[in-house]
Amino acid sequence: MDRHDAGFANVRLLKWLGIAAGLVLALPLAGRLARCNGGYPLAMKALNECKQATDFLGAPIEQKAMGLACGSSQESSGGYGNAQWSIGVFGPKGSGTFRYAAESHGGTWRVVTAELELGDATVSVFPCVAVPPEALGPEETLEALTRAYKFEGRVTLTQEYPGLEKDARCELAIIPSPHFREGSRYNCHVEIRCGTQVIYGWEGTGYNRCLIENGQVISAHDPRDTSIEGDPILELDLREKKVVVRDEKPRAFRVVLSIDSPRPL
Repeated sequence: MDRHDAGFANVRLLKWLGIAAGLVLALPLAGRLARCNGGYPLAMKALNECKQATDFLGAPIEQKAMGLACGSSQESSGGYGNAQWSIGVFGPKGSGTFRYAAESHGGTWRVVTAELELGDATVSVFPCVAVPPEALGPEETLEALTRAYKFEGRVTLTQEYPGLEKDARCELAIIPSPHFREGSRYNCHVEIRCGTQVIYGWEGTGYNRCLIENGQVISAHDPRDTSIEGDPILELDLREKKVVVRDEKPRAFRVVLSIDSPRPL
């Protein structure tokens, strides 16, 4: 090898060493870039605190460093924001796909829904409930709500709910969930306001699986109380024009509403 060829060889060697060093340095950065924001620490905390999730994957559960993170986060100057992410996760026993949605109010993030997919099994992480896929049914059978509705109603029964009297006027709003099929199996959001009190569906809660018939919502059922998922039990039957909001823990109460025909919002 003459001096001319040796010079080119050295240049090539330095070039390849530079590329290799760049790749080594880029690996940790790639892991950080794949990490989503918008409620991410809260979502991962909920995942690791959910016994059903750690039963499958072991503990701790972490994000895959080389996996893709699909989703988005947006936050306005007023502190309101929303995020939906799907990320690969793993633990000592296995791996899966973690999907979550979060909202920010006044700059404070709160997880709205979160679930862990493990092949043909789905684990609800927020709320932390193990749900077999057959209990939910195929996602395609749950229609997307295409418009919002508002109902007027009145209290026909109130038990142990402070400041709420019989015959008080209420408003019921049902709106499409912005997170449906973007990390959530809930297609609607329900809010019930009686006077100045929101008795169901406050900040980040109230997401439901609304059953739709001929384009109209006919019912919704939220079977878990405040101690499990942060809001009361809801039994909504629009054919009977009846709504029941009740709770068992941390305090027991029951409110029954009679509602009028809906009008689009």
